[in-house]
Amino acid sequence: MFCINLVSAMKIGFNDIWEFLDYTSRSKTNWHFCLKAGDIAIRSLRYKNLASLKNDKNFDPELIYSLFIYREIIWQPNVFVNAERSITPLKVFQAFCEEQVARQMLHPVSRELIKGLVIHTKKAIGRLEQNGNGSTVRVLGEFRRQCFPIMLFFIMHPKNREDYQKDAWNRLNYCVKVQITQFNNKFTELTYPYWEITFKPEQVTDNGKAEKPTVPAADETNDMEETETPA
Repeated sequence: MFCINLVSAMKIGFNDIWEFLDYTSRSKTNWHFCLKAGDIAIRSLRYKNLASLKNDKNFDPELIYSLFIYREIIWQPNVFVNAERSITPLKVFQAFCEEQVARQMLHPVSRELIKGLVIHTKKAIGRLEQNGNGSTVRVLGEFRRQCFPIMLFFIMHPKNREDYQKDAWNRLNYCVKVQITQFNNKFTELTYPYWEITFKPEQVTDNGKAEKPTVPAADETNDMEETETPA
């Protein structure tokens, strides 16, 4: 059998993907998606994973308030000035995220991203406990930088309410200013979530017939490979 092994890949903005899905609806099995949100990568997503994310009936718009808008450890300046004052709200945030991960109705993609928040929070707590007050600005700056694209995912989610989005964008703009002026981040380090898209064409046999790429039968959750997280 002669196979065409061409694989083409491209990068597309988070919100641009929904129109792209309409374009790919006739060749669903050929497209593979990876969501990149800073240091977190969710690989091996398929068309049905993204379609269910776009139409997620169980998405909770209030989540952005609990994850970001009311969560001062994510954006507030000049409050968490030492390790001791920072560790407690970080532990509270970690506990909240762990509760969300346990929700049965949470979409698998949202769950993986909140797991990423848990990982980032644990690391920040560990570094503050180990290094003390001298590390507070550096550790919180890195923690907020890592959380930034995940927060954007929930802000820009197609099922979020427009008024909630507006409130969150206002807070986010303030967060960016704080990150740059007080936590030594560069604007270019505050990244948006995006998609990496790969097209795997049909295989062509020696008799000229096309064979569709093999797609394992799996439910929505098992279609996704394990999330990549930073070491």
